[in-house]
Amino acid sequence: MYAALKIVHASAAALSIALFVWRWRLALARSQLLRQRWLINLPRANDTLLLAAAIALVVVSGQNPLVVPWLQAKLLALLLYIVLGTLALKPWSLALRRGAGVAALITVFYIVSVAITKDARGFLVALE
Repeated sequence: MYAALKIVHASAAALSIALFVWRWRLALARSQLLRQRWLINLPRANDTLLLAAAIALVVVSGQNPLVVPWLQAKLLALLLYIVLGTLALKPWSLALRRGAGVAALITVFYIVSVAITKDARGFLVALE
């Protein structure tokens, strides 16, 4: 069960990242494609699956994300990623969208590195 949930979670995460990058590029180009209903709903549906798989993984593994340091780090970084991703996709200035998008990608890279290493320092551990 855990292995299957982990595959679903990782696959949904990969798709979520790919969809963010695609939508961010469309936002930078001020493309009207961003207004397509399916391009609004697909990321929402996938992110719901991603969150459901994450919750199921926590339940099945018996880990408390408020106590386990690497899960705390992922949760806090996820909140930051949501804010940065929102800024990157909204019709703000081009400079703000670019900066927020780059920061969101760095944040999601950190989240993935924390998930892989099971260490709250993630890729930052390489800097030590």
